[in-house]
Amino acid sequence: MIELADIARCVATTPIDDDRSLPYLLSCLEDLKVVTERRKLDALTVETFGTRIEKLIR
Repeated sequence: MIELADIARCVATTPIDDDRSLPYLLSCLEDLKVVTERRKLDALTVETFGTRIEKLIR
């Protein structure tokens, strides 16, 4: 959960008008996928927040 919160904070504070934002957001999306795939149990909370953060990035 802490990793998900960190990713969400990074995405939320990324300036949209910066040229470097897109590659940074793509790396955040990759980090998010790693976190959700790495979970030991199929936790509904991780899946739910992971999906919402992914929608925020897109």
